[in-house]
Amino acid sequence: SSVLADLADFAVDGASMLIRSVLLQGSFFAAMVCASRKLGVAGLAAHHVVTQLWMCSAYLVDGVATAGTVSGSRLVGAA
Repeated sequence: SSVLADLADFAVDGASMLIRSVLLQGSFFAAMVCASRKLGVAGLAAHHVVTQLWMCSAYLVDGVATAGTVSGSRLVGAA
């Protein structure tokens, strides 16, 4: 019974992360659509490069934050 409760918690957390990721990607797609209407080919390419750099840095910061949360939880649990 405890395993099912843990599995349900995991599924809820996973669904929240999935929804967040889909909405984030959708917002960047909407920005690209808006940019494609106003920018030329070179401007759209620059927009894409900057967007990819932004996404890489966002995932990097998110990973560091997750590692910090795990480390902090372990420190609090050890105290």
